[in-house]
Amino acid sequence: VAGGWYAKLQTLLHEARNERGDGYLALATTILDEASGDWDAALEHARETLRIGRACADPDLTALGLAFEGLALSHKDEVTEGARRLDEAMASAIGGDLTMMSTGIVYCRTLCASLALHDFRRAVEWAEAIEHCRTTNGMGGFPGDCRTHRAEALFMHGAWTESETEAQLAT
Repeated sequence: VAGGWYAKLQTLLHEARNERGDGYLALATTILDEASGDWDAALEHARETLRIGRACADPDLTALGLAFEGLALSHKDEVTEGARRLDEAMASAIGGDLTMMSTGIVYCRTLCASLALHDFRRAVEWAEAIEHCRTTNGMGGFPGDCRTHRAEALFMHGAWTESETEAQLAT
């Protein structure tokens, strides 16, 4: 199914070529690379997404490129650089620079990377920061899988009561 939509995206962008569209194609390619576990290709396409995002002054593409670059680097054992990129993307997310969809994707990839690396402190800090922003700037809620990651981070950090509450909200 994803391959069909990807082919349709390629066709549409070929017919109406523009740099911003190329950025979203690079992003879609990055997501497919992530799904297949090809971290070298994901890193290459994330960097292309980031380059185009910066060139077009598109905050969503820029932050998503950073987030996927950070995720790929963390999977390639370049943890410090990966975390730096993820943190920069999250700063844009909590700063209100991004659309809700991009905020959610950046948040998800940051929590997933932090949990996979057993960096529960980072996961909880960003989970708390995004929760604070959500309640103060009118951001909507996050879906169950985001809440599940948050519950896991809280649990691993020893905040069991908060983790239980979050898990109940996720269901």
